[in-house]
This record gives sequence, structure tokens and C-alpha cells, in this order.
Amino acid sequence: MSAYRINKLLFDLQMKPELFDEFMANPGAVTDRYHLSAEEARAVIDVDATALSRLGTQPYLLRFYTVRRGMSNEELIRQLELA
Repeated sequence: MSAYRINKLLFDLQMKPELFDEFMANPGAVTDRYHLSAEEARAVIDVDATALSRLGTQPYLLRFYTVRRGMSNEELIRQLELA
């Protein structure tokens, strides 16, 4: 398990539009490329902010990722309260 790998993926998804498009088309291939565990990949793909927070995701990267994936502020706060 590596918070660094999750954070690197979320940073790259924010900074590289082509990677975000590829991720949306085939998320498993992208998470495999970043060597995420099954638990980490599921949390990223499912936009599970509770799990991502527990796994050590950097809060700003988590915020940007959840916004990009369409999660409301209210839902993000609700999920973070569960972490």
C-alpha cells in the first residue's frame, strides 16, 4: 500500500488531461500502471473519499479529484467525516 502512488495518480490526473480521458475510458489499466493495490484502485475508481482519506491521500489532491469526478462539497464532507 502506498499513499505516494495514489497521490501521484491523482496529481497526474489533474495535470494531464489526456491521462484523465484515458482513465475515464479504462480506469483499471491506468490504476495498474500506477501499481495500486486492489483496495487503492477500487477507492480511486469508485471515488470513495472515505477510503482514500484513510489510505493517506493528500487532502488537496483528494478535493480536486472529487470535484473533477462530480462529487458535491456536501458529499465530500460527509464522506470525510466517516474517515
